[in-house]
Amino acid sequence: MNMGAAGDQDIGLRVAQYLEQSHRLAAELQRGMDFIAANALADFEESIANQQAIAAQLAELARDFALPAHGGLTGSPLRDSEMAAQVQAANRHLQVLNKRYSALLRHSSHSVGQMISLFKSLKGYYRQTSGPSHLGWSCEA
Repeated sequence: MNMGAAGDQDIGLRVAQYLEQSHRLAAELQRGMDFIAANALADFEESIANQQAIAAQLAELARDFALPAHGGLTGSPLRDSEMAAQVQAANRHLQVLNKRYSALLRHSSHSVGQMISLFKSLKGYYRQTSGPSHLGWSCEA
């Protein structure tokens, strides 16, 4: 498919935008994972909003190249080019990060579920400790 210099330039610009957004999304996914690990809920919520916005921009750019959802480039103007290799590498990197992110979220959800279950099984009460009026929390399983 010969698109001419103007068409090639336009595709090149879109590929550059796509790659930039892919890198932004990768960085934002990593930030999200860091926020989960730090238990920084407000920062994590902001990161999710950023991820959604970047993902929407990526989807729009992908439509411009006619990229199918499974990541192949067969019908795309990018086939047989160095740009196609760059896009595919960026997509693979995002897939790896997404799998790590998903595993972390599943693990975090499982941990929270275990803690809730543990705390539901505890029966606690306040008791007076020795000395000046100090209250302490005691619990038993």
